Amino acid sequence: MNKLKTAIVIPAYNENSTISTVVKKAKKYGDVIVVDDGSSDNTEKLAEKSGAFVLSTVKNSGKGNALRKGCDYASKKYEIIIAMDADGQHDAEDIPLFIEHLNEFDYDLVLGYRKEQGMYFYYKIGNYILNLAFAILYGRRIKDTQSGFRAFKSKIYPLIRWNAQKYDIENEMLVRMLKNKIKYAQISIISIHHSELKRKGTNLKDAVRLFFNLLKWRVFGLGENEQ
Repeated sequence: MNKLKTAIVIPAYNENSTISTVVKKAKKYGDVIVVDDGSSDNTEKLAEKSGAFVLSTVKNSGKGNALRKGCDYASKKYEIIIAMDADGQHDAEDIPLFIEHLNEFDYDLVLGYRKEQGMYFYYKIGNYILNLAFAILYGRRIKDTQSGFRAFKSKIYPLIRWNAQKYDIENEMLVRMLKNKIKYAQISIISIHHSELKRKGTNLKDAVRLFFNLLKWRVFGLGENEQ
């Protein structure tokens, strides 16, 4: 595995309690790029101390913006980009499986899907509804439309590059993936649902917005990528 060819991009906002552990585990598999999204704690310093290259935003801009900033940078220097969260819910030990599917099985994009065991009930229901909505609207069954643990080849990044600023990113990426007929795979990943770690994820307001965005994109299209 050539570490110079793989970048692990991690958007982070006030992840003081988890960022060091996440970076240390991830850097075994590639160069880690943390996008500190205007954190008010010492996330940036801890990420650097742990061995990550850090990009920073002046103020909190949202996960979609932060991840796009990191991927814009990584796509110019690396062949493979891994996107994962900073809160500890993703296990870096899964990264080799993503890379294997990109390198050896020649997929262009790999989606991680979380096992439902241990998932909070309201997360499970929310995921089910959003997955069903996506399947009905786009005619394709994605096992976990909300999972942020994904990997793709840099050459297809311009085709999936999203405009979403917040948690709409995962769904917009999927719609662009289908629109451009990108070869993709879905793999089961380890995910920590029950822990004392702070979680920032999709809430009810986000879910409603996501549903209406899926409907809007289906009816009116996505529009052009912002550059």
